[in-house]
Amino acid sequence: MDQKIPTPEGSLVTLKEHGRIEVKLKEILDLHGMKRNTLARAIGCRFEVINRWCHRDLQEIDTDTLAKLCCYFNCSVGDILVYREPEPEGATPSTDK
Repeated sequence: MDQKIPTPEGSLVTLKEHGRIEVKLKEILDLHGMKRNTLARAIGCRFEVINRWCHRDLQEIDTDTLAKLCCYFNCSVGDILVYREPEPEGATPSTDK
């Protein structure tokens, strides 16, 4: 869906759908048979933070937490975060997770 954003000059700029970022931490934890609480203690992070990552309830990506996750799991950012392109107009949303 396009979104109209006013610019300082008063004209309108149209933003196209830009896709989304999916967080794959829950899948990684399941693969390793690890609980969120165990991971939180292991990387020195609050449980609530890990829980938000697992539930994909993030407003912003904390790069320090992301770096800790990559270091702990010996993986790359792309293993934890995945860019999904926007769905074409009229298409059924993808359920690929």
